Amino acid sequence: MKRIITTLFITSLVSFGLFAQGTNFARSEGNVTVDVNFRPGVNAPLALNLIQGRYFLSETTAIRTGINLTIASNTDKDITPGAGAGGSVLTEDLLNRTIAFTLNPGIEKQYPITDRLSTYIGGDILFTYNTDYTLYENSNSIKIETKNATGSTTYGAQFVAGFDIAIFKGLYLGAELNYGATWTTFADQVVINTAGGVETTTTTENNNVNFNLTPNIIPSIRLGWTFK
Repeated sequence: MKRIITTLFITSLVSFGLFAQGTNFARSEGNVTVDVNFRPGVNAPLALNLIQGRYFLSETTAIRTGINLTIASNTDKDITPGAGAGGSVLTEDLLNRTIAFTLNPGIEKQYPITDRLSTYIGGDILFTYNTDYTLYENSNSIKIETKNATGSTTYGAQFVAGFDIAIFKGLYLGAELNYGATWTTFADQVVINTAGGVETTTTTENNNVNFNLTPNIIPSIRLGWTFK
C-alpha cells in the first residue's frame, strides 16, 4: 500500500510539474545542484548515504563530486558482582569506533533534449577509506586494543550515465547507472594486550587485494535542487 501511495504521489508530482507554467528550466554556467536518494516504497524513502553536488561550467559541462564522512562510536559498561579478583565487583568497559570516508570527484557531459529533460554521461574517480578501533578494559587490569579488524582502502574509477528531468524550477528528479572498476587493499590488524602491566603487541598482516569490475544501477531516484 505504501508503495502504491508513493508511486501515485510521484506520478502526480511529475505530471503537475510538467504541465506547470515556467521557463528557463535548463542549467547554465554557475549553477550548483545537490542530490539526495529517493527510494519509493520503503519506510525511510529519503537517504543521505552520499552528498552529491555538481557545479556547471556551462550548460553542457559540469564537474561533480560525492562526499561522505561517517563516524560511529559507542561504549558499553558491564558490572558483575563477585566476578572480579578475590570476589570483588568486575567492571568491564568496551569502546567501539568506526570511521568511513568516501570521495568521488568527476566530470559529466550534459545532452539537453528539452529545457526540462537532459541526459548525461561522465566519469568519476573513487576513493574510500575505512578504519575501526575497539578497546576493552576491566577492573582486573586487563586491557585489549584492536586496530583495523576490518580496515580497508579502495581506489577506482567508473563510467556514469543518467538523466535529469525538471519538475519545478530548481527541483528535479533523476536516475543514474554506472560501470566501474575498484581495487581494495586491507589494513594489517594490530592487537595490543596488556595484563598485569605487561604489554604484548600482535600484528596480523593482511595482503589480500580485491578487484571488481561491475555495472551498478543505483536502486533509487535522485531528488535534487538547483541553486542559480
